Amino acid sequence: MIFCFSGISSADTVKDKYLTADAAYKKLRNNPKKMKYRDNWLKCIKNYRKVFNHDPSGEWAPAGLYKTGILYYELYKHSYNKKDKNEAVKTFKHVWSDYPRSGYKKKSKKMIRSITGETLYEKPKVYPANKTALKNKTILPGIKLVVIDPGHGGKDYGAPGYIKGVHEKNIVLAISKTLAKKIRDKLNCRVIMTRSKDEYLSLEERTEIANKNKADIFISIHTNANTDKRAYGTETYILNSTNDKNSLKVAARENAISTEQVSDLQLILTDLMINAKINESTLLGGNVQESIHVSMKKKYSKIKNKGLKQAPFYVLIGAKMPCILIETGFISNPRECKRLKSSKYQGIFCDSIVKGLIKYMKEVSPTSYTDRVTNKAVDG
Repeated sequence: MIFCFSGISSADTVKDKYLTADAAYKKLRNNPKKMKYRDNWLKCIKNYRKVFNHDPSGEWAPAGLYKTGILYYELYKHSYNKKDKNEAVKTFKHVWSDYPRSGYKKKSKKMIRSITGETLYEKPKVYPANKTALKNKTILPGIKLVVIDPGHGGKDYGAPGYIKGVHEKNIVLAISKTLAKKIRDKLNCRVIMTRSKDEYLSLEERTEIANKNKADIFISIHTNANTDKRAYGTETYILNSTNDKNSLKVAARENAISTEQVSDLQLILTDLMINAKINESTLLGGNVQESIHVSMKKKYSKIKNKGLKQAPFYVLIGAKMPCILIETGFISNPRECKRLKSSKYQGIFCDSIVKGLIKYMKEVSPTSYTDRVTNKAVDG
């Protein structure tokens, strides 16, 4: 007796095929004796494959494909055949890469991580260097790729704003998009954003994107928050240990851990800092922070320079390039929350960051710095 239905009429709808495959799989699971035979698993897998093959671009396709992966992995648990496990992983990756709008995308990602420990992330959006109107633009020697990281995203809203409905994840994404365009246009280099939409990424995934793409600079964008609504100002952080209580609180909030856990993190930070470019990051952060203060003070009142600070931020740990985290302002402050929402304010703020990058490169490589492009842009 075979528990899977091998004869499926061509007149069956894709839904019929899926229900038939589900019924056969259910019968197989309820009979431990039949689960011992490979042929029974393969016939059930074939049924789910028929769902996918019916219309690979249809709404049922990812469901059939996902279930195919599930069955291969269940089969592996009985057969201990690595080929079955590899086929499961291959199938889940197919769902993850080819069906971005399907609910099975996230399920497949979780399955891959549970089976292999591998974490998948979206291919980041690349803003190529601008090849047109290059005259009188700036090019920064040694900087061919900048990775911008809009903090939080998806289920992680970040800090709530003083204004109802305003959240950190949306503000920093808007600022990051503006910054990406300005860097691309004004500095004539490529830009990658760790996320270009409202989606969740782990802190480790963000740094991994920068490392895998061999970025020259990594900039993480955030907004600050405080229970005291009067708190305001901008500050820039580099990765290091610290005894400053306020810096530890900021790190705890951005790391989504307690201050006690941040203290524990600092105990192992020394070993992790061996490969970190502390001097370059300090120079980068100092120039950017000073530029923000000077530029914004010319345009707005009550601009507070909270300075360059150091703290153990997860998102900066492991970065193999100069990296900084910018707290653009206090979203919990009425005045700064309103400003941070403004596209005009965001534009001026991003201009000040670009000026800081230019100052940084002048100090790092003063002899090779030029205000005029003399060679072709690097394509993205």
